[in-house]
Amino acid sequence: MFIPFVFALTTCIASPASTAASWAQEPEARTPVVFPSEDQIGLTLFRPQNIDARMLIKYAGELTDRQVAFTAPSVKTGMPEVRFRDRFLQIEQAVGVQGDSKGRAEAVALLAELDARIGAMRNEASPEPKTVTRTLRLRSLRMDVVSNLLGVMAPTLERQFVPETGTVILRGASAEVARAEALLLEVDQPTPQMTLHIKLIEAVDAGVNVSTLGAAVGGDLAASLAQLLPGKAFRDAGQFMLRASVSGVAPIEISSGIGDSAQQPQRRFKFRAASRGWDAERGVLSFGACEFVHERPTFKTAVTSVTQSGGRTEESTFSGYTSEGLTTELALRRDEQTVLGSVGDNALFIVLRFTVD
Repeated sequence: MFIPFVFALTTCIASPASTAASWAQEPEARTPVVFPSEDQIGLTLFRPQNIDARMLIKYAGELTDRQVAFTAPSVKTGMPEVRFRDRFLQIEQAVGVQGDSKGRAEAVALLAELDARIGAMRNEASPEPKTVTRTLRLRSLRMDVVSNLLGVMAPTLERQFVPETGTVILRGASAEVARAEALLLEVDQPTPQMTLHIKLIEAVDAGVNVSTLGAAVGGDLAASLAQLLPGKAFRDAGQFMLRASVSGVAPIEISSGIGDSAQQPQRRFKFRAASRGWDAERGVLSFGACEFVHERPTFKTAVTSVTQSGGRTEESTFSGYTSEGLTTELALRRDEQTVLGSVGDNALFIVLRFTVD
C-alpha cells in the first residue's frame, strides 16, 4: 500500500491536497512563516499620469514579485492552504494592486515612482545639445526588457544591442543618455541564485547491513524517521543539486537511476516542479505542483523447461515499471530541511533544502 504524506523537521508549508501534516519540528523556537489571510487581501487603485497602465504593470513586474501569497480554507478539507493571486491587475486605465495593507502601500509607492520618472524623462528638455555615446554591459537585465524600458523612457535615443555580451550602446543628447544610463544601472541588479539540494533516503530492514548498500543515515534525521518506521534502518540512496534563479519560472526536472548501478534495470526517481515566487523578506521559496515519482522495475516469470521428474526451470524477464508518486504544493524556508516521503514496503523519503547566494 502506498500512502503519500508530507512532514517537516523544522518548517514545511504544503497544500492539503497532499494530505500534508506538520511533524517532528526541532525543539528550538522559530519564527513561523505567516501569510495574510484571504480576508486581509484588499485592492487599491492607482491611476498613472504618464504611462499606459498595461506597460506600467509590465515594468513593475520586473522589479517586484508578480504574485501575493495568502491563506484560505481548502475546498476539500477546510484546512488552511497557501494560495496565490496576481499582485497587479489592469482595470481600464488604472492599475489594481492586490495584497495586505503594507504590501499594497509598498507596491503603490513603486508604481508612483516609476510613473513620475517616466514623466520627468519625457517632459524635461535636454539642456545640452551635445551628442554622446555610452556603452553599458549589463549584469542581469534581458535585452527585451531593456528595449521596452528605453522605448518608453527614452524613445529618441539611438540604441544598439549585443545580446551575446549583454551590452547596450546608447547614443543621443548627453543629458538623456545620462538619465537612461542611471536608470538602467539602478534596475540592473543581479538576480539571487538558489541551490536546491535533494537527498533520497531509503528505509531498509534493521537487520540489513546498510554499509553494503550505501552510506548510512544517522543523527536527528534518522531518529525522527525511526519514530515513523520503527525497526528500520536508513541509507542514503542518492543526492542531487540544482542551480537556478529564485525568480525563474522555467520548470525544474530531474530524472535519475537510484540504487546499485550494477543491478539493471535500476529503480528510477523523477522530480518536477516550477517556482511560484521568492519572498526575500521571509526567506520563503514557493513551488507550484511538485511531482515526485519513484519507479520500480517489475518482472514476469515464465517456465522455460520441465524435466521428466516434474522439475521446472523458470526465468524472470523485465516487463516494465510500476510507479509510486507524490504531488504537492510547497513553501520552503531557506536553509531548513523539509522531508517528504511515501510509506510502503519500500519507503523512499525525499529531503529538500535550498540556499540562496
